[in-house]
Amino acid sequence: MLKHLVSGVVILILVFGLIAHAQDSMKAAAPKEMGKSEMTKESGKMEKGEMSKGEMGKAEMGPLMSATCDPSCGWMMKSHDQKEIVEAMKKHAAKHHNMKMTDKEAMAKIKAEGGGDMK
Repeated sequence: MLKHLVSGVVILILVFGLIAHAQDSMKAAAPKEMGKSEMTKESGKMEKGEMSKGEMGKAEMGPLMSATCDPSCGWMMKSHDQKEIVEAMKKHAAKHHNMKMTDKEAMAKIKAEGGGDMK
Protein backbone atom coordinates (compact mmCIF):
# COMPACT_ATOMS: atom_id res chain seq x y z
CA MET A 1 0.00 0.00 0.00
CA LEU A 2 2.82 2.38 0.88
CA LYS A 3 4.52 1.64 -2.48
CA HIS A 4 1.34 2.66 -4.35
CA LEU A 5 1.03 5.87 -2.37
CA VAL A 6 4.68 6.86 -2.93
CA SER A 7 4.41 5.98 -6.64
CA GLY A 8 1.29 8.11 -6.97
CA VAL A 9 2.98 11.12 -5.32
CA VAL A 10 6.06 10.78 -7.55
CA ILE A 11 3.87 10.60 -10.66
CA LEU A 12 1.94 13.73 -9.60
CA ILE A 13 5.18 15.63 -9.01
CA LEU A 14 6.47 14.64 -12.46
CA VAL A 15 3.20 15.61 -14.17
CA PHE A 16 3.10 19.05 -12.51
CA GLY A 17 6.78 19.60 -13.33
CA LEU A 18 6.20 18.79 -17.00
CA ILE A 19 3.16 21.08 -17.14
CA ALA A 20 5.15 23.98 -15.64
CA HIS A 21 8.01 23.39 -18.09
CA ALA A 22 5.59 23.28 -21.05
CA GLN A 23 4.02 26.59 -20.00
CA ASP A 24 7.43 28.27 -19.72
CA SER A 25 8.36 26.98 -23.17
CA MET A 26 5.14 28.34 -24.66
CA LYS A 27 5.70 31.78 -23.11
CA ALA A 28 9.22 31.97 -24.56
CA ALA A 29 8.03 30.98 -28.05
CA ALA A 30 5.06 33.40 -28.18
CA PRO A 31 6.95 36.62 -29.13
CA LYS A 32 8.63 34.88 -32.08
CA GLU A 33 5.24 33.98 -33.55
CA MET A 34 3.81 37.50 -33.34
CA GLY A 35 5.13 38.70 -36.69
CA LYS A 36 8.05 40.08 -38.66
CA SER A 37 8.59 43.19 -36.58
CA GLU A 38 12.19 44.30 -36.37
CA MET A 39 11.32 46.32 -33.31
CA THR A 40 11.38 43.17 -31.18
CA LYS A 41 14.92 42.47 -30.06
CA GLU A 42 15.44 38.78 -29.34
CA SER A 43 19.02 39.31 -28.24
CA GLY A 44 18.24 42.24 -25.98
CA LYS A 45 21.29 44.10 -27.33
CA MET A 46 21.06 47.50 -28.95
CA GLU A 47 22.33 47.76 -32.49
CA LYS A 48 24.22 50.66 -34.04
CA GLY A 49 21.98 53.65 -34.61
CA GLU A 50 19.39 52.75 -31.97
CA MET A 51 18.53 55.04 -29.09
CA SER A 52 18.21 53.92 -25.52
CA LYS A 53 15.12 54.92 -23.54
CA GLY A 54 17.08 57.69 -21.83
CA GLU A 55 18.25 59.19 -25.12
CA MET A 56 14.79 59.28 -26.70
CA GLY A 57 13.72 62.47 -24.94
CA LYS A 58 16.97 64.29 -25.77
CA ALA A 59 16.43 64.52 -29.53
CA GLU A 60 14.47 67.51 -30.77
CA MET A 61 10.95 66.59 -31.70
CA GLY A 62 10.16 67.33 -35.33
CA PRO A 63 7.04 66.28 -37.21
CA LEU A 64 6.06 62.63 -36.96
CA MET A 65 7.03 60.76 -40.12
CA SER A 66 6.41 57.22 -41.30
CA ALA A 67 7.64 54.80 -43.93
CA THR A 68 6.14 51.51 -45.04
CA CYS A 69 7.33 48.60 -47.11
CA ASP A 70 5.27 46.66 -49.63
CA PRO A 71 1.88 45.58 -48.18
CA SER A 72 2.83 41.92 -48.61
CA CYS A 73 5.82 42.54 -46.29
CA GLY A 74 4.04 44.68 -43.72
CA TRP A 75 7.12 46.49 -42.32
CA MET A 76 6.41 49.99 -41.01
CA MET A 77 8.26 52.57 -38.96
CA LYS A 78 7.27 55.90 -37.39
CA SER A 79 9.70 58.43 -35.99
CA HIS A 80 10.36 62.12 -35.54
CA ASP A 81 13.90 61.55 -36.83
CA GLN A 82 14.21 61.36 -40.63
CA LYS A 83 17.75 59.95 -40.48
CA GLU A 84 16.56 57.13 -38.23
CA ILE A 85 13.83 56.17 -40.71
CA VAL A 86 16.23 56.31 -43.68
CA GLU A 87 18.78 54.05 -41.94
CA ALA A 88 16.08 51.61 -40.80
CA MET A 89 14.60 51.43 -44.32
CA LYS A 90 18.00 50.77 -45.88
CA LYS A 91 18.74 48.08 -43.29
CA HIS A 92 15.31 46.46 -43.79
CA ALA A 93 15.64 46.48 -47.59
CA ALA A 94 19.07 44.85 -47.42
CA LYS A 95 18.19 42.28 -44.77
CA HIS A 96 14.74 41.18 -45.93
CA HIS A 97 14.65 41.97 -49.66
CA ASN A 98 18.33 41.78 -50.70
CA MET A 99 18.03 45.34 -52.06
CA LYS A 100 20.54 48.15 -51.80
CA MET A 101 18.60 51.37 -51.22
CA THR A 102 20.10 54.86 -51.47
CA ASP A 103 19.30 57.66 -49.04
CA LYS A 104 17.43 59.46 -51.83
CA GLU A 105 15.25 56.40 -52.57
CA ALA A 106 14.49 55.96 -48.87
CA MET A 107 13.62 59.64 -48.39
CA ALA A 108 11.17 59.44 -51.31
CA LYS A 109 9.17 56.82 -49.39
CA ILE A 110 8.89 58.85 -46.15
CA LYS A 111 5.49 60.41 -45.50
CA ALA A 112 4.54 63.03 -42.92
CA GLU A 113 1.89 61.74 -40.55
CA GLY A 114 -1.30 63.48 -41.55
CA GLY A 115 -0.48 63.10 -45.25
CA GLY A 116 2.04 64.37 -47.77
CA ASP A 117 5.61 63.53 -48.83
CA MET A 118 8.61 64.76 -46.87
CA LYS A 119 10.97 66.82 -49.02
